[in-house]
Amino acid sequence: LQNADVLDARSFVEPEDIAFATQRGKNRDKLNLAFIANLFNNYPALEAEEEVDIVEETMEEKTYRNWMNSMGVTPFVTDLYADLRNGLVLLQVMDILKPGVVNWKKVVRVFNPKKKLFEMQGNCGEVVQCAKDVGLVVVNLSGNDIYSGEKKLILGLLFQML
Repeated sequence: LQNADVLDARSFVEPEDIAFATQRGKNRDKLNLAFIANLFNNYPALEAEEEVDIVEETMEEKTYRNWMNSMGVTPFVTDLYADLRNGLVLLQVMDILKPGVVNWKKVVRVFNPKKKLFEMQGNCGEVVQCAKDVGLVVVNLSGNDIYSGEKKLILGLLFQML
């Protein structure tokens, strides 16, 4: 909050924005937006240090992202592939589409920093198992593919779910 005062951004930042800034969602987005807006207001016409590649989102990716968000999943999906890496959003969608298909006792919701990789991959493996259980075709799809963000395979799964 003291740094926000220095940047004349105190009116944009509340204590809970900072407290929950590590979580994806409105607090983090609000904090980032306030910071960037204030930089542009106080330091207009900044020169770019290097060329930045902007990755555009396809219409298909945007459709799937908006579809999942319309179901009320948490966290709010802003980056389709990064936000699906831990499997939690896909499991929520599966459970919404067919209640009871997800065995939540097998799902890790709070990750241990030392086991995070394995717990996230385990959740993604559970996504694949749930997809099989509801009759989706998951040939050549593994939990590791979801974790590593294999675009074609994830889009194929989402297409079948939609």
